[in-house]
Amino acid sequence: MGARLTAALTSSARAARDIPILLMIQRDDTAGQGRGLALGAADCVAKPLLREELVARVRTQLAVRAAAGALSEMDDELACARASLEAEVARRTEQLRAEVQRLQRKLKLNRAAELKAQRAQDELAHLNRVSSMRELAASIAHELNQPLAAILSNAQAALRLLARTPPDTAETRAALEDIVADDRRVARVIQRMRAMLRRGEISAAAQDLNELVGDTARHMAGAAASAGATVRLELAPGLPRVRGDGVQVQQVLVNLLVNAFDAVAGRPPEARLVVVRTLPGEGGHVELSVADSGEGVPPEDLERIFEPFFTTKARGLGVGLAISRSIAEAHGGRLWAESSPGEGATFRCALPVWEEDARPAG
Repeated sequence: MGARLTAALTSSARAARDIPILLMIQRDDTAGQGRGLALGAADCVAKPLLREELVARVRTQLAVRAAAGALSEMDDELACARASLEAEVARRTEQLRAEVQRLQRKLKLNRAAELKAQRAQDELAHLNRVSSMRELAASIAHELNQPLAAILSNAQAALRLLARTPPDTAETRAALEDIVADDRRVARVIQRMRAMLRRGEISAAAQDLNELVGDTARHMAGAAASAGATVRLELAPGLPRVRGDGVQVQQVLVNLLVNAFDAVAGRPPEARLVVVRTLPGEGGHVELSVADSGEGVPPEDLERIFEPFFTTKARGLGVGLAISRSIAEAHGGRLWAESSPGEGATFRCALPVWEEDARPAG
């Protein structure tokens, strides 16, 4: 009986371990607040109790838990996809290895047969590279870390603002609104990634490209500061809306900005400039471009950089630009690069105009 009771209590303790705890303390007891947070409390509410403050803090904890749960579910789906891919890679590897050995024994000096064997070997090498799905999954998780980190940063800022005497409710409200926006962005990213794993169609809608650029630049401000880069926006006013999936268009811009920050890393601090432009394009398109002041791309690599697993970075995966070009082409647009060695590089993405905006007036 005692053993069963102990096991039940242990199980209950484990189940309650992840429940966030809110402490109620005196409003001016800052030392008590610090001790409570140090002992593991998720948050503190001050007496006398204000309903709006309690609701805001509970919503903050719910948003953080919901985002963590969604990320955990995404990790499980990625693990299943990775296991399935690794099994398929192993099966195809054995098939191709057997085929290569059979061709090597049977074929002699026939040039066509030698080319076929070479193609089989190339495919085998490609499948071996695809087996690095674990690293790719880590790269996807990194994209989710940015909005999750912003949620945590805004939650901590809201706590500091509410601890003031009197509390700064206006700034606290702004921080909470940012938390809600970032939480929704995480949900959209996860939804789009699930659709990509299931080979779903893109969700096309009318998008304000300037608004997407501004929102992305705001979320990438921390990465720009870490790289010591200056980001300048040159957005043409009055542009027609583009047709596409807002989250995927932002993913293209994030990949281009990350590459630009890496490109200017070797320049002096005052020369680390990244310029993001929007302007009318040709043939019913709107153009988005990202230019950096780095060393540029060699002419022979201007197309190769868009090939999967081709990278010039020491620790790069070589998938960012390949994914970005696939997204642009799936939207009915295109992505290309221009560069003069030593003078930086410019990546241009043309996206089709939304049909209603493309119709002539009258």
